Amino acid sequence: MVNRIGSQMDQYLVASDFLKNIVENGNTLDDQTYSSLCSLLQDDAHVIEAFELAKSGTVSQVYPLEGNEEAIGLDMLTHPERKKEAQLAKETGQYTIAGPFELVQGGTGVLLFDPVYTKASDGNKQFWGFSLLVLNWDKFIEKLNLDSLETAGYHYQVWKHNMSTDEDVAITQCNDVNLEFALEVACDVPNDTWYVEISPHNGWISNLILWGYFFFASALAALVSFGYWQFEQQRYKDMVYAKKRLCFCPHCDRRHWNRNEPGLPLNCHSLLPQKNRSHLCVISRQRLKKQISKADVSFWQKTMI
Repeated sequence: MVNRIGSQMDQYLVASDFLKNIVENGNTLDDQTYSSLCSLLQDDAHVIEAFELAKSGTVSQVYPLEGNEEAIGLDMLTHPERKKEAQLAKETGQYTIAGPFELVQGGTGVLLFDPVYTKASDGNKQFWGFSLLVLNWDKFIEKLNLDSLETAGYHYQVWKHNMSTDEDVAITQCNDVNLEFALEVACDVPNDTWYVEISPHNGWISNLILWGYFFFASALAALVSFGYWQFEQQRYKDMVYAKKRLCFCPHCDRRHWNRNEPGLPLNCHSLLPQKNRSHLCVISRQRLKKQISKADVSFWQKTMI
């Protein structure tokens, strides 16, 4: 939608630039020539409600004249509702949009100020005035086809900061505005910024997706809980098994790992050669390790407490 606003503005600016270039090249447009050119530039939908030339900022020529007589002689640089945008266009050399507001000739519209500069006798640029377009606001909005957003299930609002009143004003909006959790996008136009806010009727995430996320999270939590329970159960079984296997040797009064089946008496003598079994209790720990095979030593180190 932001691109649509920009391209629509550029489309009408072509007509204004055509008249601007004629004046900047030093040509003088009489009323008849000006009316003939404007009639050729008129768009089919009549979004452009009037063409105006404002020499030194004061409107001097209008097409069509009928219905727009009140605009003749209007000084854009001093008019309370036009002067800020007009002065900004003059100083920056960029076209500037003013409005929407009530037009002196009646109805609601926006003004597109396109500053015109000519060469002075010393070769420097000098301000000549404005090539102005009066856009019918309702037709302009209709061409943007914003109603399709509402049909598609979106709330929307386009707003800007009014330089004349220093307030934020809605340029256009849907019938039932509800912009909770709205997405805001800035649309840059020369010397101004329009803001487009849009929000789906049912929010950005549908209830179906929310329920899907809920069930997925619940299943994941259940799976993790079950895995942890299984781990703790196995850990408990290992502890019980270990307690059954760890016994005190009656010969050396030390706790050893019972390699026999649970319930059978501990017989750590079987770890030693036959000739040394009777001397188990007097054999030092270091000597005992030397007499046990390497595999048994490793097992003894891991299990002995």
